[in-house]
Amino acid sequence: MDRQEAEGPPHRGSSGQKVECQKIETTFRNVFSVFDYINDATAEIVERKALNAITQEITNMDSHMPELKGIKTIFDEFTPAYKVAVVEKAQLFVQEVGIQVKKTVTDKVPMPMSLHIE
Repeated sequence: MDRQEAEGPPHRGSSGQKVECQKIETTFRNVFSVFDYINDATAEIVERKALNAITQEITNMDSHMPELKGIKTIFDEFTPAYKVAVVEKAQLFVQEVGIQVKKTVTDKVPMPMSLHIE
C-alpha cells in the first residue's frame, strides 16, 4: 500500500488539490485562447472535440468520485462564462501587442520622403 492509499483522498484545500485545480484552469484557458485566436473552421472542430473530451472527464469525475459530486453542474455553468472572459482577455492582449508594434515601428522608421522632384 502506498502513502496516498494509507492516507486516503486529499483533504479539501490541500496543496495537491490546489495544484490540480490550477492545472485544470490552465488547460481551459489555453484551449479557449488558442482556438479562438486561430479562428479557423478546422480549429473549431478540434476545439469542440477537446471540450467534449474535457466534459466527458468531468462527467466521469462527477459520477465516480463522491467527493466531486456536483462538479458537472458547476462546470456547465462556469465554462461558457469563463470562455467569454478568456477570449476577451486574449483579444485585448492581441490588440495591445498590435498597438505596441505599430508604435515601435513608427518610432524607429523615419518619416517617408516625398517622391516629388522639383
